[in-house]
Amino acid sequence: MAKSTNILEFHRFCLATPATERYRQAIAQVVRPGDVVVDIGAGAGSLSFFACQAGARHVYAIELDESLELGRLLAEQNGFADRVTFLKADARQVELPELGDALITNTLETLGLNGGMLDLVVDARRRLLKQGAAVLPARMGLHLAPVELPEFYGQRIGSWNEPAYGLDLSALHRFAANNMFALKADRAAFLAAPAHAAEVDLSAAQRLDVRGEAAFAVEREGVMHGLAGWFDVSLAPGIGLTNEPGNDTTGYNHAFLPLARPVAVRPGDVVRATLSTFNGAQWRWQVAVERQAAQSPGQPAAPERFDHATLWGFPISKEQLQPAGAGEPA
Repeated sequence: MAKSTNILEFHRFCLATPATERYRQAIAQVVRPGDVVVDIGAGAGSLSFFACQAGARHVYAIELDESLELGRLLAEQNGFADRVTFLKADARQVELPELGDALITNTLETLGLNGGMLDLVVDARRRLLKQGAAVLPARMGLHLAPVELPEFYGQRIGSWNEPAYGLDLSALHRFAANNMFALKADRAAFLAAPAHAAEVDLSAAQRLDVRGEAAFAVEREGVMHGLAGWFDVSLAPGIGLTNEPGNDTTGYNHAFLPLARPVAVRPGDVVRATLSTFNGAQWRWQVAVERQAAQSPGQPAAPERFDHATLWGFPISKEQLQPAGAGEPA
């Protein structure tokens, strides 16, 4: 019961966000009458139906979970059943009878790249699409800002350093500090102006690793607890989406990338960040805080450095470290 409720509520949320209307407009602009369209992560099929409305001859709607059954029902109800083929499968395992003229996908996350999204797009461009086929979204920018979030940080990370029921829980603090959290960020929490950190060209990318750097000049005194992150995407010329705080067109949350410990900053300090991910599945953020104040005359203060990765966000068991099929040592 809970699972079906979650699926229905998720798709109700998707239909209610401004992002859906932006996708509809972009699909109407990109898809031409007679096109074959591939929809990856089709869910309940709304983007597939928009492609039909735009004149697509046929749509291959690919989805892994049970929400596909909602799509089949809606296709029948709206007269698209003969033009949409629903495939319950991993898109990387699908073989189609014809190549697509366009790829559409709405598998975005708080920091843009949903886990596995880039792999699916790269694979689809190579195997399922015609040369030069349209890809929607076409590009993605990732953005960061240093933030002061004492309450959120205290609840999610700092609380592990507080004993509870006579137990010392501090061993779990380092795992919490290596996780990415979702939250609604407010620009009032920014310690510096945001910056573009990385770019992903979904229409041409061949690699699954993404890396970028950003620098921030601290504008006010405060305590830095981590980085807030968000995305913007280009769907079609003149049509885009972003979950930027204060300019949201998606309804999505933002990402929070914590530091192992809060750092006091003041105007003149510089924060440098390197953001990297492999296929949106694992994320790493490296941060250096460079002080304006000198430790001694003529000697700049040594920067405080942090290195975090979601790979380190949970203990790894001995069974996970041991190769499959390996027995006990002789």
